[in-house]
Amino acid sequence: MNNGVVACALERYFIAEGRYPDETAALVPNYLPHLPIDVITGDQLHYVLREDGRPAIWSVGINRRDDEGVPRKNMGYGDWAWQYSPPPGFQLKDLWGP
Repeated sequence: MNNGVVACALERYFIAEGRYPDETAALVPNYLPHLPIDVITGDQLHYVLREDGRPAIWSVGINRRDDEGVPRKNMGYGDWAWQYSPPPGFQLKDLWGP
């Protein structure tokens, strides 16, 4: 998934710069030749630095709606997210449903 490619580039950036970038455009061209796209919309992947200082990267997922990086809670809802810290109240079982 493109999220993983961006996550690896973010870690390389962090090692070199001592911080994560404010935006993914800073990864090009030193860490990525170009920014991967959201495979659902064809737009740029979403990216933020969370309050804990760690990055979150996501695609809108099957529902084609930006759920602000909240991972799916079943097959039809939620984003396809790569993040270091789960959202408050989120549990691993939320990835697979009841």
